[in-house]
Amino acid sequence: MEARVVLCSAIRNKMGFLTDHEVAVLAADPSERLGVLLVRCHQGRFMAPAQDVPGLIAAVEAGGWSVRDVSLHPQHSAWRSYGLLAQQGA
Repeated sequence: MEARVVLCSAIRNKMGFLTDHEVAVLAADPSERLGVLLVRCHQGRFMAPAQDVPGLIAAVEAGGWSVRDVSLHPQHSAWRSYGLLAQQGA
């Protein structure tokens, strides 16, 4: 699955929330790996580039905390591009 499809699907179907697999796809994509994601945890939240999120989630969980969800940051460029992505059939 390519990053463009993941972004469009997350916005269209899940209000920007991402699964672990979708985070991995974004982290591996050269054009999206620096896109900022919002991670909400047991006692707080943080923002990080997609490439760093899997490692940070592992560290949070290793510390005994839980991760509630991961989503696109409200200012992620995909929100602005959503209309274009939808028109291209993603």
